[in-house]
Amino acid sequence: MKALLLTLLLSSCVTTFPPLAPCPHSAETEFWKLADLLAERLPTGRDVYVGLVDLPPSLLGLTQQMPLSKAAFISVDAEQDVNGLLDTLVHEWAHAMVLDTNDGDHGELWGVAFSRAYRVKLELFAQH
Repeated sequence: MKALLLTLLLSSCVTTFPPLAPCPHSAETEFWKLADLLAERLPTGRDVYVGLVDLPPSLLGLTQQMPLSKAAFISVDAEQDVNGLLDTLVHEWAHAMVLDTNDGDHGELWGVAFSRAYRVKLELFAQH
């Protein structure tokens, strides 16, 4: 029974060594799908650059305005599971949406932006 359960759990994404191709439902693939969907559904009015990076242990994500530009750079710590990656991207995308406001770190406008970005994440899961 355990072998059958394991087979069922792995059936949606079979890993081979060496890998033949990225799993279509890997954490990184889902992350980039969401980034594309956010850019399409919630344009920020600025260029947004997104990166999966190694951040200090106290940070899961960070959004910064690029010097001498309106562009935003979103850094997401790559050492998270798929839910962490997607939730952090949604959180940081909301910051990119309100960079030009005086809303503070997590004010009312950010909350509305977060809600809109979270709805896009739900849309991604509805596509599966």
